[in-house]
Amino acid sequence: MPRPGWKSVPVAMADRLVSPIVSRGFDRVLVRAPNLIDPMVSMGFAKDKISVTQSGVRDDFFAPGNGEEFRSKHGLDGEFVLYLGRLNPTKGLRYLVEAAPRVVGENPDTRFVLIGPDEGGHRSELEARIRALGLGENFVFLGPIYDQAQKRAALSACDVFVLPSGYEGTSQAVMQAMAQGAAVVTTTVGGMPFLIDHGFDGILIPFASTQHLSDSLNHLLAHPGHRRRMGERARKRASRQFRYSKLAARLSKIYETVNQASR
Repeated sequence: MPRPGWKSVPVAMADRLVSPIVSRGFDRVLVRAPNLIDPMVSMGFAKDKISVTQSGVRDDFFAPGNGEEFRSKHGLDGEFVLYLGRLNPTKGLRYLVEAAPRVVGENPDTRFVLIGPDEGGHRSELEARIRALGLGENFVFLGPIYDQAQKRAALSACDVFVLPSGYEGTSQAVMQAMAQGAAVVTTTVGGMPFLIDHGFDGILIPFASTQHLSDSLNHLLAHPGHRRRMGERARKRASRQFRYSKLAARLSKIYETVNQASR
């Protein structure tokens, strides 16, 4: 996880000195994605005691959102790319802004809708760059949305969901987008490859590559049938793997195994 130096030094010391001692007292260690297993082993945790128990999506979030109402409310009558999350530099939104001229060059009416709370004044930085590129009409900032029905509506309404992040564990926003049948473009960082089968139910790109980002968005915007099929496959995967009810059942089995072993 990206941290400033004054935080990373004590954390690194704890990882090296304290974790090997603490690791001896656990019967099972739960991690969010497979990419976290090796770091845990390097900290002294036994690999055979580590289980992947990912985050997921509430079962009721699979109910179709009212996309038409969302579009009407915000005057979105054409194609739009949606980002939903914190407006924070770690999320890679500056690369989305830099990729936008290529996208608008091929799809002039495309709008970019950014939903989420501003952190550290990052929105102002993004808006300044957007104005410099002459793309003020193509970007819409809606602020945070916390209501689940409104989130479902936004995700249902979008043509493409994008998360150009430089750091993620397993993104709940991506899983929610998949649950609503959105075509997703995101980066290969962290546990994201665990959520998406590249080219089948989403697109994975290198972090900070504006070329890959613009190419992927242009491809999906130009091929509505492809993005619709991709979204349908994403929804099926989310239902199969990311539902809270199914995740809870798997977690219960882990608890039962640990409980039986301790008797």
